[in-house]
Amino acid sequence: MKRALSLLLAAAQLLPAQAFLRWYETPVIPEARSANSARLATLLRAGQLRLTLADAIALAIENNLNLEAARYGPLLSEWGLKRAEAGGPVRGVPSASAQVSSVNSGVGVNGSTDSAGLGGGGNSGGGGNSGSASIQQIGAITPNLDPILQNTSTFSHQSEPLANTVVSGTTALVQDSRTYNTTYRQGLLSGGYVQLTSYQQSLTENAPTNALNPAVGPHVDFVLRHSLLRGFGTRLNGRSIQIAKLNVEGSRETFRQQVSTLVARVVNRYWDVSSGSDFVRMRQSAVDVAQTFLNDTQARIELGALARVELPRAAAELAARRQDLVIARTTLRQQETLLKEALTSRKKRVSSQQSVPRIPCCPPCRSRLLPITEA
Repeated sequence: MKRALSLLLAAAQLLPAQAFLRWYETPVIPEARSANSARLATLLRAGQLRLTLADAIALAIENNLNLEAARYGPLLSEWGLKRAEAGGPVRGVPSASAQVSSVNSGVGVNGSTDSAGLGGGGNSGGGGNSGSASIQQIGAITPNLDPILQNTSTFSHQSEPLANTVVSGTTALVQDSRTYNTTYRQGLLSGGYVQLTSYQQSLTENAPTNALNPAVGPHVDFVLRHSLLRGFGTRLNGRSIQIAKLNVEGSRETFRQQVSTLVARVVNRYWDVSSGSDFVRMRQSAVDVAQTFLNDTQARIELGALARVELPRAAAELAARRQDLVIARTTLRQQETLLKEALTSRKKRVSSQQSVPRIPCCPPCRSRLLPITEA
């Protein structure tokens, strides 16, 4: 048994250490963020949401729920790659229930009786050396590339009455059996696998006719199996890994495209609000000019310098300019609402705030163009 364990450890040392000693832990997936980020509270000052372009982009990225859900896309693709790197679709290990209360052929009273064809079934021999499951599927299946270390140890104590005492020499047969079966298997991407199996069974019974009592039968099996035609080659068996890598790159590009689309939309809405504020100020200036023109027209009419027919024209011009101002303010409110929806995940917090004034995100750059006189 010690020699078998030493051979097993020596074979394990020949394999890559990272693949053999890698820790398998349950992945922790963070929860999706549904609340607004803390950055929003720092930008609320005196009832106004004072933004720079950089702050607007940061808020949109932090508080966008669609983008938050899209963050799981690259993670799922990476786990799909890990699944592809593990090998074929077959999961799990075979059960060891068939090993309980079974003995090797020719060992003990029951083993000798069964090997001679005199047994009635029950404990048939030859069932102890089943270290792995053989799975038959249609088509080339990538072998399981994750290392599998399996140990099955069974202990049984069995007492049974015997009517025939010629073989056993006793009327009550008592058996104590110990079975240890250790298997290490490593799949090869080129189309095969390496398997090392250490098996040992010991049997002790109270039969005086048994010359080998106790009986111990250890052995070590080393199997190297590789396909030469069907299922041969790393390109064939690694096709799912290459597809998974392409899926990872595709999911990253998709996420990057979503971020770019979001940033472009926020930038457009930010400058729409900025230009809308300037447009409102321009319309307000037009109203002030129209109001001044109306006042001047009334004064000139009172002095007799103009006819009264000019007064309705000046009043109509003022009404038109006020209408333009109302339309500009309404448009600005709509643009502010669209910008707030893009910046926050919960709109009740900033829906009652006032306008979003524009603050330059950086000082204007110095122009290096030559003056017109020198160009």
